[in-house]
Amino acid sequence: MNSFQEVSCKVSRDKTLLIKTKTGNVSLDKEVFAVNWFVTKNKTLYNFYNLLAVKSVYKVGARPIFKGEIVKKILGSDQQNMLLIVKYPSVKSFKNLIEKLYFKLISVIRIKAVKDFNFGFTTKNNFKASKTKDTTKKYAVHHYSGEHTSATKKIVIDLASRYQVKLFYSGSVSSLVHIKNKDKNPKQIPCNMDEILLWYSDSEESIMAFIENKSYKEFIAQTSNSYLGILDRSL
Repeated sequence: MNSFQEVSCKVSRDKTLLIKTKTGNVSLDKEVFAVNWFVTKNKTLYNFYNLLAVKSVYKVGARPIFKGEIVKKILGSDQQNMLLIVKYPSVKSFKNLIEKLYFKLISVIRIKAVKDFNFGFTTKNNFKASKTKDTTKKYAVHHYSGEHTSATKKIVIDLASRYQVKLFYSGSVSSLVHIKNKDKNPKQIPCNMDEILLWYSDSEESIMAFIENKSYKEFIAQTSNSYLGILDRSL
């Protein structure tokens, strides 16, 4: 595969979402993980929207795998406070979701609840991750611009085990979403990362010791726009 792909989603009479691959070796027909960063205006209203939306999400074969709120920023800007990761069988299933009338109607609630958001589709990296639904664990997210080799990421993942820290998810942004209003040029929905790593452990102390290790600091130094934060998981 050497051509870029694009999927068009009609969300209203005047608005279309265009999902475009970042490179020519990405397939929109394969499993993707949507990474949503929100700054909420009304957290209660946003949670209510989630309750209304979840059945529609499952009906298209998707499922949320993580939701958490930043409780401590370690590195980076303050322009985000809630992370949601949703697994879709393909971008087509996302298209099926947002084109449903019911979903369009309840999206009005999301708009009222959210101040700002970043969004991108990621492809899961080929590293062994540890699945858990335990909301009592301590979680840390690291996203950044730029890319590391698989070998470099594996060194950090191996380092994590020394601190009893496990990898929950590792993904690379594979496609981006653009909004097209009527005859205007498409405008990209912000996506503030190229890569994301989501870690967890039994204690925040273990996570802090891990990311303060010299090798992890060197890992961060090889990136730009790094963001690190501790999350309380709710889903």
